[in-house]
Amino acid sequence: MLGKIDAYDYHWYQSMFIQRANRVVENRGTDFIHEAQKLFPAESPGKTLSQKTEAVYNNMDSMSEKEAARRLKKINGELISRLEEIAPGFKAWADGFSGEGKSK
Repeated sequence: MLGKIDAYDYHWYQSMFIQRANRVVENRGTDFIHEAQKLFPAESPGKTLSQKTEAVYNNMDSMSEKEAARRLKKINGELISRLEEIAPGFKAWADGFSGEGKSK
């Protein structure tokens, strides 16, 4: 377990996300990558999505599993919303998982 999140679920979702991103690049070319870099700059005001995610993982011992899941879902929603702007279909793809982990 990564904190209170099952490592299998995390890695499974990451691999599904990479497959989805690869399909977008295959269809649209590398302009998708350049647009994504603009949406997710390494230096941005406030915390980046990666920093927000890391903060949740680093503080899991001080919050309930439900609260950690709520925060991670909010961060993921922001990620998917941004990607939907440049590559429609990400939201439908993410909605297909219904928030259910695969190890259950």
